[in-house]
Amino acid sequence: MEADDTEAIKRLVESGFGYRFLPEHAVREVAFYHTLRVKGHRLTRSLALAMAQADYPRKLTESIASFLQAVLKPE
Repeated sequence: MEADDTEAIKRLVESGFGYRFLPEHAVREVAFYHTLRVKGHRLTRSLALAMAQADYPRKLTESIASFLQAVLKPE
């Protein structure tokens, strides 16, 4: 099952409906959860910057996108 709502997913896990990968900060404040970290391995996920497509994009948005592309370019 998939759900976009982190809180709904947490409630399903609490009710015994399986397990889920969640951002660590989403479960940090609750002692109920058992978290698993595999030593020597790092989990990563892909993110995208969502911007409205417009004839006249905002300068700040363009600046941030350009900055991120420059700083995060693949090596």
